[in-house]
Amino acid sequence: IGDGFTPNNHRALTPGHDPLIGLIAGTADILGSTMTYTNYAGAIQVMDIMEVGAPTSVFEALITEILHLLSDVVTPAGLPLPGWAAVASTERFAGTAVTMYTKGYDTWHLGPMMVPVAAVNALTTAYWSIRYPDDHDLPIDDDRIQAIGLIAHGVAAAGDLTTMLATGGNPLALNYVQWLTLARRVAKHSARRTRSSALVTLDDVEANQLFLNRGWSAIIE
Repeated sequence: IGDGFTPNNHRALTPGHDPLIGLIAGTADILGSTMTYTNYAGAIQVMDIMEVGAPTSVFEALITEILHLLSDVVTPAGLPLPGWAAVASTERFAGTAVTMYTKGYDTWHLGPMMVPVAAVNALTTAYWSIRYPDDHDLPIDDDRIQAIGLIAHGVAAAGDLTTMLATGGNPLALNYVQWLTLARRVAKHSARRTRSSALVTLDDVEANQLFLNRGWSAIIE
């Protein structure tokens, strides 16, 4: 069909083959008898296809999509990483994303990338479990534990970036799982900080109101 679309890269160029985005895009394609794909410039194209006996319900189409993904994930080429279609649909990174997939940056690579992330989690948990019994003045604070994990994953991501730069900027050296984990930790920590700030502000307002409720005599005192 042109636009650089080949048997080797078509899974990276079709959002329907994304294990995450495909649950929506692929299901929509099945229902509409279409095929959505992108080219190396990240431009989205939709092609009408003739499909006899295509599913007519959302549930049936979703099951068909899931079964198709399962049949592809066990093949040597695997599937693109979850969310990879979003990268492949950007003008700046589309070509790089497709090239990375064809060079083995796929779901088969997902397991090895999860190992260092799991190691960081294990080390931070071990650090906390060893330190806390020896420091009775240290409160069991979930925010503190989350902050330690955030710092640890930040250091790991920095090391990952250093590795990529040391290999001449090779994007295949990046740990996709590590960066997703860091992004999730940052978002979670930011949400907790925002929520904590809102609670502190509410407490201050209530304290001021209680003071004012005591009347002018309290203020004069």
